[in-house]
Amino acid sequence: MTPVGRSSRRPSGCLFQETLNGHTKVTWVEHMEAHGGNEAVNIYKRLLCSGMAFGAKRWIEILDCHCERIACMMSLNMPPPTNLAVINPEGKRSIFKLAERMVNGYMNAVSGSIVHPWKVISGTGVGVNDVRVMIRKNINDPRTPSGTILCAATSFWLPLKPKNAFDFLCEERNRLQWDMFSGGGYMAEITSMRYGREIGNSVSLYIGENCSQGNTMILQESTTNSTGSFIIHSSVDMTKMKGVFMGGNPKFVSLLPCGIVILPDGELGDTSSGSLLTISSQILVDPDPTTQLPPESIKSVNQLMTLAVKKVNSFLCGSVSID
Repeated sequence: MTPVGRSSRRPSGCLFQETLNGHTKVTWVEHMEAHGGNEAVNIYKRLLCSGMAFGAKRWIEILDCHCERIACMMSLNMPPPTNLAVINPEGKRSIFKLAERMVNGYMNAVSGSIVHPWKVISGTGVGVNDVRVMIRKNINDPRTPSGTILCAATSFWLPLKPKNAFDFLCEERNRLQWDMFSGGGYMAEITSMRYGREIGNSVSLYIGENCSQGNTMILQESTTNSTGSFIIHSSVDMTKMKGVFMGGNPKFVSLLPCGIVILPDGELGDTSSGSLLTISSQILVDPDPTTQLPPESIKSVNQLMTLAVKKVNSFLCGSVSID
């Protein structure tokens, strides 16, 4: 939730050394300076001081997970066909590329990236009751719906181990407690492509039984390791996705990524006593990018997001043992 320019990267890098058994030894040195001065940084202070936020271990974990993801994407092991998804090898790679763009889009929004400039309207994005609302307009980028887009996001601390939070959010029966796309109905998994050693690492497709938009499915990627986890998803057009399943170009599938990022609060992995959650949702509020957005729309999105955050907070704190 920290704007660009709040951190400085000092001389950093990695060394690759081939070993006798055909593997590669990676040595990573990361040197970052994070600047404080606002509340958003303060809730992450312990994490920043631990070295985990920008540390070498985090980059090694990300590199390891990325290699596992590529191996799965390129493998010939295919998910079983269903009546809604018949995927060939080229289609599998296209789905993974689309999911990667979705995750990048989410991260760009919550980090204040200059790739897609967002204008902050209200809020700091720190705490259950203080949602940050930002706005941007898209006119000609086919990767995002055309119109006026609001992004609502906030970060808060939970007295809950990161692994417990991730596992409960990934449980299919718990999805109604946090997914704004579910429409109050059960979300059925169409297909799932799991990768790596962690059981929670996957790219999946869902469809809702009470989905008001009959031509829509949900694309989701979830990833977890000792330095952080995320569950990121977006609604996608079913007709366009059928072309992607057969290896079509995913460039023209528009995305509005939403989801949850879970970070330890400063201690590594299972030793962490709490979690830092960032919840973010992007909403197309008007298909016309030239219209002036009424204050009621902003207020409605703020209220909707605040309700969702409180629901997640209450659900996790009430359902999972802190021990």
